[in-house]
Amino acid sequence: MPALPATPPDVRNDLRARRLPLTEVTPDDIVRWDRLSRNAAEPNPFFEPACLLPAVRHLGDAGASLLVIEDEQAWRACLPVRTLRLAGRPAGLTTWRHAHCFLGTPLIDACAIAPAARALLGQLLDQAPARHVVLERMAADGPVANALRAAMKEVGLTTVLETVHERALLARRPAGDCPDSLGSHHRRELNRLGRRLQTELGGKRSVADEAGHEDAVDAFLSLERSGWKGRNETALGSAPGHAAFFRELCRGFEAEGRLQLLTLYMGERRVAMKCNLYSGAGGFCFKIAYDDELARCSPGVQLERENMRIFRDERVEPWQDSCADPDNTMINRLWPDRRRFITVVLARGVVRAAFLRQGLNAAQTARTIKRRTASARS
Repeated sequence: MPALPATPPDVRNDLRARRLPLTEVTPDDIVRWDRLSRNAAEPNPFFEPACLLPAVRHLGDAGASLLVIEDEQAWRACLPVRTLRLAGRPAGLTTWRHAHCFLGTPLIDACAIAPAARALLGQLLDQAPARHVVLERMAADGPVANALRAAMKEVGLTTVLETVHERALLARRPAGDCPDSLGSHHRRELNRLGRRLQTELGGKRSVADEAGHEDAVDAFLSLERSGWKGRNETALGSAPGHAAFFRELCRGFEAEGRLQLLTLYMGERRVAMKCNLYSGAGGFCFKIAYDDELARCSPGVQLERENMRIFRDERVEPWQDSCADPDNTMINRLWPDRRRFITVVLARGVVRAAFLRQGLNAAQTARTIKRRTASARS
C-alpha cells in the first residue's frame, strides 16, 4: 500500500467538530463534503452526499446527523451518527446506516488521517450518552481502521465487543486479470444454462451499460419487483420512498460518471440488470435484479459473470466489493477474494467497559432465550 501523504502542520492542532443535522446541509457543506469524499483515505460511496442525502430525504431518520471534523481549509472527517437506545434510554452514539448502506467506514482525509481519526473518536466519545460508541461495519484492514485503532489508545478507549465478518471481493491480479473461483463442474453447468437461455429466447445475447438511459432505472425497479423481492415486499419498487431514493442516487452518480447499470439482453428482452457504484479506487456492487420467469437459467449469475469480464477488461480499479451477505452462495462461489469488516463497541475505561460488556452479554442471552421460546411455540 502506498504511503499516505504527510499531514500538513496546520492540520495537526487546528481541528474542531460540529454535529450537523442531515436535513440542514448547505450547498457550501456539500462542496466541502464532496472534496473530502475525493480525498478520503478509503472510499465509501454510501457516506457521500450523492447517496446519504437522498437516503435522508426519502428513507428518513429525524435523529440522523453528520459528525464533522474540520479546519479553516476543509472537512477532514465525517461520519453519520444517531443516538443508540437500549430499553428506551439513550445509551451511546452509533453509526447511522439505512437499509441500503453496505459500508460504515468513516470518510477521513488521507492528508490528515491520524489527527482527524483522533478528533473523530474523541468527539464521538464526548457527545455520546453514557460514553458508549458503536462503529458499524467498517473495513477491518485499511488505513482508516488502523488510524482508529491507534487513536483509541490515545483517547483512552477500550473495546467492549468486536464482531468480524467477511464478504466476497474481486481483486485485480498483478497481471491485470480477475479469475473466478468456479470449479470445472459449475463452469460447465453455467455455460449450459447460458446456451439454454439463448435457445429459449432466441435473438442475440448482449450486455450494455445503460447508465443515463431514460428508462433504465425504471426498468431495473420493475425487474427487481417482478421477482422474489417483490413477493416479499423488499424490492426498492415496493415502497415509494425507496424507489425515489434509488432514482435520485442513480441521477447523482450518473452525473459524475460513477454509475454503471449493466443490462443483459437476449434479443430485445432484458433478462438481468446490475447497478454498480464507483468511488475512489474501488467499485461497489449495489443492487442486482433478474427476470424471475427465467430463474431456471440463472440469468443473474450469467450477468455476474459478464460483470467480472467487464471489470477485468474495461475498468481500471484494483478491486470491486460485492456488498453481499457473507453467506451469499452465488457470489462466494464466483469471486475468489474476501474483504473483512468489523463492528466495535467502545467505552472509556476498563471498569465502564466491563460493566457494558456484562450488559450486552445479558441482552444477547435474553434475545436468544426469546427466539428459542418463540421457535418452540411455533
